[in-house]
Amino acid sequence: MTERLQVQEDAWKNPVIVEATDLNRPKSPVPGVTSEPFAPQTSERMDSAGEVESPTPANRSTDFRRATATINPLPEPPNFLAPCTGLDASLDANLLTESGNETSNILPEEYVPHALTFAMEHRIFLKAALDLVAERDRRAPEVGMNDPFVLKLGPLKKASHLMNGVWKVKYVEIRRGMFSYYENASSKDTTGMGDLLRKNIPLEVSLCCCRAVKLHQKALNLTPNGAIFEMTFSGTRRLWMANSRAERQAWMQTINAAMVGGSLTRSDSVTNHSGALRGVSPRSPFKNDLRLYLRMQHLLRTAKSQSEYTPHLQELSAHPLTVPVRWIAKQQQAALRNATGEEVAFREEAVNLSVEQLWRDLQRDSVLINGELFMGASGHGPEKMMGALTRELLTVSDEGRGELNESQAVAYARDILLSGNRTRSGGDSYFCANSLCRNCELAVVVPSAAIAEPVSITVSRDGTDVPESRIYSSVHDKSGWIKTRSKMQRTWRKLFFVLSEGTLSYYERAHPQPHRLRGQLVLTDGCISISRKQTKQDDKPTNQFVMSVTSKEGSVRILLFESEDRLLDWTYSLEFTAKARASEEIGKKGRRRSSHDIADGKADSIETAKSATKGHFDALGIDASFVIDRLALHEKKMAYTTLISIQASTEYKICTIDPQGDDQLDVWATLYTQFLQNFRVAGGPNSRIMRGEEVVRISIAAGIDTSHEVQEVPSGNPVLITTANTPSSPRRSRKGRTYFRSFASNGDETEEVPKDS
Repeated sequence: MTERLQVQEDAWKNPVIVEATDLNRPKSPVPGVTSEPFAPQTSERMDSAGEVESPTPANRSTDFRRATATINPLPEPPNFLAPCTGLDASLDANLLTESGNETSNILPEEYVPHALTFAMEHRIFLKAALDLVAERDRRAPEVGMNDPFVLKLGPLKKASHLMNGVWKVKYVEIRRGMFSYYENASSKDTTGMGDLLRKNIPLEVSLCCCRAVKLHQKALNLTPNGAIFEMTFSGTRRLWMANSRAERQAWMQTINAAMVGGSLTRSDSVTNHSGALRGVSPRSPFKNDLRLYLRMQHLLRTAKSQSEYTPHLQELSAHPLTVPVRWIAKQQQAALRNATGEEVAFREEAVNLSVEQLWRDLQRDSVLINGELFMGASGHGPEKMMGALTRELLTVSDEGRGELNESQAVAYARDILLSGNRTRSGGDSYFCANSLCRNCELAVVVPSAAIAEPVSITVSRDGTDVPESRIYSSVHDKSGWIKTRSKMQRTWRKLFFVLSEGTLSYYERAHPQPHRLRGQLVLTDGCISISRKQTKQDDKPTNQFVMSVTSKEGSVRILLFESEDRLLDWTYSLEFTAKARASEEIGKKGRRRSSHDIADGKADSIETAKSATKGHFDALGIDASFVIDRLALHEKKMAYTTLISIQASTEYKICTIDPQGDDQLDVWATLYTQFLQNFRVAGGPNSRIMRGEEVVRISIAAGIDTSHEVQEVPSGNPVLITTANTPSSPRRSRKGRTYFRSFASNGDETEEVPKDS
């Protein structure tokens, strides 16, 4: 007994100060004694004899950091009291794993109150962070007006609302929540001072929408390569024209990505899957599945008996369907217009951004994040999900050069969990399955009683680095003052050049924004030549480089550079733009290239631009190592993204509308659905999230009783296949091919608009 008291007194006299990095494995100064890692951080006092005074009970800390010791070692306590130096540490899901309902089974009784206190503080902190994120989203249009970061900028032509056929060039800037454009000339007040007029269009989903349109070229005096899109704000329509369909696509994608105030789960895709013939666009990547979907839907809805109904379902065993949710929604809306009251149109509702609603949704879900299961109904389940997904995003983004900060990771984790929760994914899956299989007089689709599989979320490093033009202004877009002249002129004039979306524009003024446009060159398939010019100034030889830029139409612009660095930067950007034909080929001859073909085309353009740039500098006699080093810097200017994949599987039963109480007779088939959506997150200080298309894969279980009509076809478990394995498109006559032809490119959603818009 005396030895035990002596050991305890020695432990109090020599407290262990544990560093934050040592919290997981504390060491005791007394052999055979396990000390709590949170020792009192009190200063030692010396008495008159020079001995260290033992702290009295009054001096001892009364908080949860005081140390205790015992002869019988206790289980190693969790590190729920570890100091949190930032949001990253505060959202550590591993800390909460031991602070939930299972606390009493893991921790000694004396640690339980402290664990619960930490868990409550964690919840308060996380909810406050989410409230701030929601407030930021609500105020985005107001903040976007003065946001220094611009998603996209460049010249566009705007149709005059006073006179048809008149297009005026505007300098456009897109920020999050705001579309701004400037007049081409400054207006002067009574004092004679000039001011550039700026007009703003708030990009709010409830008030603004953007769509591609086609107009009669002769009516509006369009150029052959012009591509028009329409922006509508509070009923007011404005027409904008880009130089090509690819450029229009890029502007529309940026505008849709900058929209605020709507559903966080809305896809950024502008691909149009609908067409004039049978409701399917020939350019849709899912066209074969969609045609089969429409055919099966018609056969199932017109069936008069079970013997007619069940054989048609058998096709899903051999050919599971992959259908976009948005396309089915448009089919429903079209049916509503044609027969009011017969169909219920699907509408994309804005997601409730309140923290309370998010908590209720997460508490009903079970989520598998990179193989680790989290149950919402368990202790502090929502906090664990948010913490685990946030840390995965931070960890994966740190592996590349586009790392996220902590507030960005929290906002994106919220968006992803809202998109993939069981309420939404299950609702979309049922919507697609019911739209296909519903027959009001025979069968109904009902959810299966089986326990639903957890929603799977996989966070990984994206294998394909996309150009920054998919995220914000391209690294190949440039601007700056350059001396220039036309082919017929002999004197040089300094103008402000802007390279954006394959168009080289030059202005007289650069501040506050480029205005007084002097001309434009479309660089696609253009030609660039460089020569050296030597002059003498103050008896010193100075090298000058003359670049001649010739467009496909034959227009020529000559540029003068006095620096090898500037010459290299502009040469590489101009060569890349001139050689980048992959995006321009989309939609030609009614053919749609896959995303892999487009990526390969861009990679070829980069290599071609590098080779052309090296060729120019070799001809000028400039050291090749200098060129290679500078081009390596250009290659690093890519957007490294994190890929997040969501998959939610659901099982449904197709039952008769007149049940007999026997499942073998009442259940005709078992239907499997998978909700799939991908996200890509680009890091850096101006990061953003790109939402992929929401699709649902529908397959049927084996064992459908089709003995009434055909012999049962045995099959194994349904195998999900891609659209590449689906049946090929049927042959079309010349007349059919003409009917299929559309003015849209790469899935542009194209609609007719009145001439006077």
